[in-house]
Amino acid sequence: MPNLIDLPPADGEPVHLFLLAGQSGCHGSARMSDLEVDTNPFYADYKDAQSNVWLAMRSEWKIQDEYAQFLIQPMKPGVERQSKFGPEVSMGHRFHARTGKRAMVVKLCSGGTNVQSNWNPDTLNNTWDRENDDGTAAYLENQVMYNKDPDGGDLSTGADFEDFMYIDLVHHVRLVTEQLKNNDIPFHLEAFIWQQGGADKQNTYFQFGGDTARLFAGVRRDIGVPNGVAILPIVDTGAGNTASMRTAKDYAHQLLCRKNVVYTAFGTGWQDELSIPDCVQGVRTSWCPAFVNFTLMNEIGWEEDVLQAKMYDLNNPNETYKLNDYTQAVNPKPFAWYSNFPEDQHAAYELIFLQGILFMDTFLHEFTMSKHQPVPSHLLYPQGLHQYTTPKCPEDVYATAEHICWTDSRSPAERESDRPAVCPDYGSQPTDSEEGSGRSLAIELNALGFVLVFTMHAELL
Repeated sequence: MPNLIDLPPADGEPVHLFLLAGQSGCHGSARMSDLEVDTNPFYADYKDAQSNVWLAMRSEWKIQDEYAQFLIQPMKPGVERQSKFGPEVSMGHRFHARTGKRAMVVKLCSGGTNVQSNWNPDTLNNTWDRENDDGTAAYLENQVMYNKDPDGGDLSTGADFEDFMYIDLVHHVRLVTEQLKNNDIPFHLEAFIWQQGGADKQNTYFQFGGDTARLFAGVRRDIGVPNGVAILPIVDTGAGNTASMRTAKDYAHQLLCRKNVVYTAFGTGWQDELSIPDCVQGVRTSWCPAFVNFTLMNEIGWEEDVLQAKMYDLNNPNETYKLNDYTQAVNPKPFAWYSNFPEDQHAAYELIFLQGILFMDTFLHEFTMSKHQPVPSHLLYPQGLHQYTTPKCPEDVYATAEHICWTDSRSPAERESDRPAVCPDYGSQPTDSEEGSGRSLAIELNALGFVLVFTMHAELL
């Protein structure tokens, strides 16, 4: 790779920036070796450098005798890591294919990182002197920590680089925008794509949701308002298929008054831990009711490991049971869903491609003026993948095999009390579904976005 920075031409249309951040799902477990041997013509465009799509991130392999080199390169698998890739590879491609416009994905992801501390904009490691901040990447350079040697070298100050994820994200964006500005390349900041959840699953919905809302507010404050839009659009994902985490995501959106924030994920199924008290969850002990979306799976395809998956009885180690009844699987066709099901359920390469398409279809559907514009018929899934997100169950209704939906684990009274006390003034009266006299969080709007002010009531302390 001769040049670390390979920028878009300056004489074209604006480059549209998408920020992609989170933990391992965002980082990506798709294997280059699997993609290289797949002869499906759909994947041909992804194997080499893409036209009019770029990727900006730090490398995880040694370049010119240095680790963690910051790169801006034409998008293709293997730029960030030589053996694996994430959903960024299909995100920009989908945007360009649907709009004809140039795209750049600015990526910062690290497996196992949590939103409670690693991505928390209020921790000591992630804060800086904003009063004297000149807005440059150089101002943050000495405070950004990252591993210079992923094979075990010392960190630059002995600190864990994962404790600086938030400030590193801001630094990433400044590095990119300065390169573009200095080279007279016009750009638009379009959206923040957040793929995270598993590292915070032990927390209550109140904790996890509040931490997520704080991150979103910080991004809107510190990265800025794009293109005159009131507030940066956010596409959120990563809650898995359980009520507690999905409720936490919904609570986070509620704290932001549901303004320019949307959740998306493939509705492959649902595990209901609410209808049967004390049922056991887990890969090998899935005694909670679990339902599979056969309509979706039959359309996209099946993986043999999924069809043959067993459930183990901890009380009778020699007994195994089918994880699900897959007799409804119609004409199963092969599709690479998981790295190694059921032990490793990170996305394999084909699911990674669909995730990137899903994220972009969701953004275009929810946040652009042309959201009703059909996808060109020559593209994969021209109907748009955003339609496959699991809907919310009606009140007092649980998911069934015939109607897969997600259940809010809160009571109506809890949802009412969770509503924020103050919403930003968008020039119109908020609806009952957006705000109320809440218990935990006040939100103020400043010139750059949101500032969160926690106001815990005495009874919650």
